[in-house]
Amino acid sequence: MNVHLIHANARVSDDHGKVAIQRGPIIYCAEGIDNSGSYDEYQIPTPTDAESELDSKMLEGIVKVKIQNSIHTNETKLYTTKLEKDNEIRPLTLIPYYAWANRKPSSMSVWLNEEI
Repeated sequence: MNVHLIHANARVSDDHGKVAIQRGPIIYCAEGIDNSGSYDEYQIPTPTDAESELDSKMLEGIVKVKIQNSIHTNETKLYTTKLEKDNEIRPLTLIPYYAWANRKPSSMSVWLNEEI
């Protein structure tokens, strides 16, 4: 199944510039436990280089999505290119929304920053 970006409704100001990830009929989310404690520091570029992989150990088998070309920064500023010095490229790991909060307590979001 292909991975699609779903853009937030422009009339919802809190979600301005955000996207959700959908694979088939399932919406995915980012949990802090999979993404170095924070997913707010990631940007999802368009087009998205996403890979699906089966994790047979989690909940007796779920399909995770990894976005390989996501942009991560350790500061609160979101950068507009991958070349600025404090950026590094790190995969962003997403799990099906129905599977979150099944490990240890962790932050979670469906709406992620889109590359600006």
